[in-house]
Amino acid sequence: MYWYHSLRDRDAIAAWCPGAPPALVPAHDIATPVTALAELAADEADGSPAAALCPYLAREVRYRGCTSTTRHITELRKNAAEGGDGAYLVLGALPPPLTRPAPQEPEETVRRVGWLAITERRDVLAHRVTAFALGAARTMAPRDRSRRPSIGKH
Repeated sequence: MYWYHSLRDRDAIAAWCPGAPPALVPAHDIATPVTALAELAADEADGSPAAALCPYLAREVRYRGCTSTTRHITELRKNAAEGGDGAYLVLGALPPPLTRPAPQEPEETVRRVGWLAITERRDVLAHRVTAFALGAARTMAPRDRSRRPSIGKH
């Protein structure tokens, strides 16, 4: 049984039994968890730049995780079809299909003011969001290699 690293879910692994179809598990990256982004956005006033920025970042990370994982699973299946090492693996999970297009990046002013509001806060949640962004900027390759990742802009 093979569990791709971004699809390892404790409950799905515990529920697995021989012959079961792959579980549908949202792709996630342990280096860039999005929980703090959702929590901070929930605390912000409607329409605030931070409230616009955090969901965008969370959706961007989830979108990239799903597309990357789907691409790797497709390559693994192609390898299996060609008789490669992938032919000996049974997948425990697959990412569910994307239900939304790539997220639209907020305007630069919204991003800058949103980051300013987040970094001016002195609570643990703001610290986690800032740590998330710094980690994401280091670990994620941009979709468009001609520009830097939007996650790292602040």
